[in-house]
Amino acid sequence: MAADRSKKIKMNKINNIHASTATDIGDRSCYVLTNFSQILKQILIGLPVKSLNSCARVCKIWNDAVQKIKKLRCPFYWNYFEGEEESPDSQNRLLESIQFTIENLPIEPETMIVYYTSVLLDTTCTSATVLTKSRSKRRIQKECSDVSEFFQNLLPRSCQTTAVAADGIIGTSSSLKKTKEFENKCALSFICFAKQSTFSFHSIQLDVKQGTKLGELWNSNEETSCSNFIPPGETVKSVFFFSDDVTCPQEMGFALYKEYNQPLIAGGFVDSLVFPSLLHDINHRHDLPTICCVALCGEMVKIASIIIRDDVCDKPAVEACMKELKSHNLPEERSFAFMFACVGRGENHYGEADVESVIFRKYFPKTPLLGLFGNGEVGFKYPLPPIVSKEIDGTEIHDFVNDSRRYLTRHPPKLYHAYTTVLCLVSLP
Repeated sequence: MAADRSKKIKMNKINNIHASTATDIGDRSCYVLTNFSQILKQILIGLPVKSLNSCARVCKIWNDAVQKIKKLRCPFYWNYFEGEEESPDSQNRLLESIQFTIENLPIEPETMIVYYTSVLLDTTCTSATVLTKSRSKRRIQKECSDVSEFFQNLLPRSCQTTAVAADGIIGTSSSLKKTKEFENKCALSFICFAKQSTFSFHSIQLDVKQGTKLGELWNSNEETSCSNFIPPGETVKSVFFFSDDVTCPQEMGFALYKEYNQPLIAGGFVDSLVFPSLLHDINHRHDLPTICCVALCGEMVKIASIIIRDDVCDKPAVEACMKELKSHNLPEERSFAFMFACVGRGENHYGEADVESVIFRKYFPKTPLLGLFGNGEVGFKYPLPPIVSKEIDGTEIHDFVNDSRRYLTRHPPKLYHAYTTVLCLVSLP
């Protein structure tokens, strides 16, 4: 009995020492992490935004550190995912990889554009797991009807997501080490943007009836009907145009060009669309519009665009086009690019895979490239060359030049193309 009692006393002393040591270590850790900002920064800087937001609730010092880190991060993030083969197991692994990436994003997404191949269009995401809304954070198995609903479960409801399915897509790894073109393969790429004061995205969603009405207004003196999609005072620099209806009126693109003071219109015709307002309202998918435009606004946003014509069929000719895009000298530190190519181009056109994307990477190593292979391309060279009219003797009519903006509104550039590639470069402030 005495021996047992002595043993218990010794164990209590040891436990007290351990507890005291643990308390001391905890106190010292708290002291370091609240008094040495550089150490705190190095610990927090690599965390995903969800973890950062949790850390911000610890104390004011941590909250201030978190806000500084978030402001220093690039305001957009991108990546691509490739399935190994067309099988359920491969697709499930692909979706699990996507889920891990979305749940560990470095920014809080307010706008997201997703490109995925039509191979994934009818995929049932049986492997998707989502967090329950309870505090227990218990994970449950959830079967989603398609990729769009899969994203719905992963993203915050405030994130405006446009998902586009096409025969092929283009994607760039988050490390910028690789850009690939995926034709008839199981693949997905995305780019998302955090909320910023210097630029913003707005969705324009139109069904066939609305699109036809807008197209009819192109040649009239009436005001167009899509102004309510963009807040007053916003400067529209580009409208990314997507439609799954190749019969939609071409006048609609011209009406957008006229309405928003001659921005770049660029995009393509795709196999399927899912719109921001409908992503979280799966019960009304029968009302899906056939036209979706994502307007990029911001006074300081810079845009440039080129068209690789159908007769461009070798690497030297593609390089010449990239040099033309490079000549606009847009800042590349906070830039991204969209590529809208005809489904007939790519490997079948050049006899080699990834020709245009690899050459783009050569001239723009800091710029992520994403896009699609569609059934028709929309776009034009931007900025437009200055309009200069001359008399027969060669003298310039300066009055005409000063009124060139009005002339361009009435005589827009050719918007719709076939067997081409539209490349749009965007530099954010």
